[in-house]
Amino acid sequence: MLFLNILIGMIFLLSGIFMKVKPPKKINLFYGYRTARSMSNQNVWDEANKYSAQLMTVYGVLHILIGVISNIMFNDEVSFFIAIGSMGLFIMILFVLVESRLKKMM
Repeated sequence: MLFLNILIGMIFLLSGIFMKVKPPKKINLFYGYRTARSMSNQNVWDEANKYSAQLMTVYGVLHILIGVISNIMFNDEVSFFIAIGSMGLFIMILFVLVESRLKKMM
């Protein structure tokens, strides 16, 4: 289970770092933070990708920490549910925070 927790955290972390280093320059359907609001204009697109990259980096580190702690404190089954639950929670929080920020821009 520790491997799964670290893997999920690393995916968040590396995705965030990659988007910071190589942000999508133009609105596209393949790469970046893609929602109807984020794709409405270039300024909103740039902000959505910059902010979501920051959040993914932080959430990646947090997920790794949560995974290590849950693996130490609980059995594999509980640790698995904590990993999946925290991943889902981080995705929902990321979406809410980015969309709220974009809504203020418009």
